[in-house]
Amino acid sequence: MILAAYHNGLKIGVATSSYKKRGLATLKRFDLAKYFDYMVFGDEVNHAKPHPEIYKKVLEQAGVSVNRSMAVEDSSSGLQSALAAGLTVCFVPEGETSLDGIEGKFKTYTSLNEVQRELF
Repeated sequence: MILAAYHNGLKIGVATSSYKKRGLATLKRFDLAKYFDYMVFGDEVNHAKPHPEIYKKVLEQAGVSVNRSMAVEDSSSGLQSALAAGLTVCFVPEGETSLDGIEGKFKTYTSLNEVQRELF
């Protein structure tokens, strides 16, 4: 999905709770770092997800509004974070996830391939 977004000329950001050293190592290990235009890591914010700070920081780096952006999330705290930042979210839950009380603009998918087919 990252490659599809990249080849369609979209700017891509990552907002991960992982600390920078670990997050960058993971992205580099899978040769993905080069596809991300903006990155914010868990140790670069004061408030962890579900607080919206991490998403707001990525949007600020990119200089784009929430109306021209979307998030792809796999956890309920990430979903809440993205929704609190005002983003539309493609939610691909990893394992058992409770969505009780979560409201906002999101659609649940079974896989990233399903998201990719719908978007591209």
